[in-house]
Amino acid sequence: MIPFPQSRPVRRLLAAGAACAVAVALAGCGTSISVTTKGQAEGPVLAVGVSEDAPGMGWVHNATYQGFEVTVAEYVGKVLGYSEKQIEYTSVTPATLPGLVADGTVELAVAAYPVTDATSENVTFAGPYLSVQDDLLVRNDSGDQVASLDDMDGRTACAVDGSVSGDLLRAEVPGVTIETESTYAKCVSALLTGMADAVVAGAPIVYGLAEQAGADYAKVLEKPFGVENYGIAVKKGRTELADQVDTALKSMIDDGSWQAAVDEMTAFTGYVPDSKLDPPQVSAGDATATADASSGD
Repeated sequence: MIPFPQSRPVRRLLAAGAACAVAVALAGCGTSISVTTKGQAEGPVLAVGVSEDAPGMGWVHNATYQGFEVTVAEYVGKVLGYSEKQIEYTSVTPATLPGLVADGTVELAVAAYPVTDATSENVTFAGPYLSVQDDLLVRNDSGDQVASLDDMDGRTACAVDGSVSGDLLRAEVPGVTIETESTYAKCVSALLTGMADAVVAGAPIVYGLAEQAGADYAKVLEKPFGVENYGIAVKKGRTELADQVDTALKSMIDDGSWQAAVDEMTAFTGYVPDSKLDPPQVSAGDATATADASSGD
């Protein structure tokens, strides 16, 4: 069993792929978007919020941020005109993400944050970059006690603060009790110590947690339910930036880079995206169109 990584500020300096070619659609290898500069040693810095304890999606391992969402962030950053050394990562959770985006601590957040009416009140979204169902992580010794979603009736599931996973599970099993923790690591600890009967999250996160915990300790229930559309969050009202991110995501899907990143995630976690949901449909200009429709323009 691999221990959960500790929280620490790090910058990931890994390959981002050949995304600069995509920038033709954005008037060259750069962007008209003004991004907060946090230091001049490597030029302007793009601050990106990602998860730190969702193996395969976004996590800190060997002192670097890794995972599918980090690869997505690198590709988008490249299209926006930022080198690998100019992308600085900050750990976020569903609960902290809105505030960190709003106050400018991060310019973009790629951290399994679903596009919903409620979340859209606080941020502007680009994407989605991945559409998933939810699933449950259960103890490997649970036997027939938790063999289906209905078996969670009268039992306790742990969800991460700020996520919608608990609500999605409650919609399927009204009798379930949802307890929350600040991180996935704490939810897994609650599961393994018997304080919870399951961890509920997006399926790729659940598969990553199962891989990290080890087959002797936990497994995926493999009873998917609900749907979450993960979007890239930017500060509310920054529709131009969101539209440029949409352009990058569309190009990532079209040129095969998105599938290559998914394949890497699958190789690590075993999670295979549902072909009925992914790759997601992304259209450049969606954020501006949505904002105009909301304002009545």
